[in-house]
Amino acid sequence: MHALRSFRLRVSSTGGSAFSADFRVRGDKVCTGVVTTGHVHVEIISTGDATYQKGDRSYWEQDAGKSDTHFVNEVSGRWAKSPVIAQYASLCDLDKLLGSVQPGSRDGSVHAAPDSNGQPVVELMTRPGGTEVDHILVQTVRPHRMISLSADSLTIQFSDFDVPVGVDVPKPGHFVDMAQLLAP
Repeated sequence: MHALRSFRLRVSSTGGSAFSADFRVRGDKVCTGVVTTGHVHVEIISTGDATYQKGDRSYWEQDAGKSDTHFVNEVSGRWAKSPVIAQYASLCDLDKLLGSVQPGSRDGSVHAAPDSNGQPVVELMTRPGGTEVDHILVQTVRPHRMISLSADSLTIQFSDFDVPVGVDVPKPGHFVDMAQLLAP
C-alpha cells in the first residue's frame, strides 16, 4: 500500500467520542476531507506545511469555547490557516497511519468473506484484546490491498486507490491566518 499515489480513507468510531472522517489522500502527504462529531463538522485541508480548517459557528465554539466570541466571529464559516495539526496530518501520511496500527495476537485465522464493493476479499482475524486490530479485510486479487481494518469501536476503510485527488488550497486573502489572529 505504500506505493499508492492516492486513496480514500473513511474512519468511524462509535466509542466515547464518536466521530467520522472522510478524506482523499495524495501520496505527497496532502489531503482534504471532512470530520464530523455529532452535529458538528469541519472541512480540512492538510498540505504538510499547514492545516486549513473551515467550520461553522458550532465547530469553533466547541473548539475555542463559547466565551471567545471575537475569535469565533472571525473564523466561523471561513478557512482558517494554522501550523500543521498532527491529528489531521497523520491521516494524510500512510506510513504514519499504518505505522500506528499494532497487530493483535499472532494466534489468528483467515476466513473467506463476502465480496466488498465487488472485490473478493479475505478476512484476517485475531483474537480481540485492548486496542489491537482484530479484523482486517484484504483483497484476494493483486496487489492484495488492505481495504478495511477494525479494532474495538474503530473502523478504517480504504478505497479509490490511485484515483487522482485535487486539492484547492485557499489563496491568501481567502483565509484567516490563525497565527496573526491569536498574536498578542
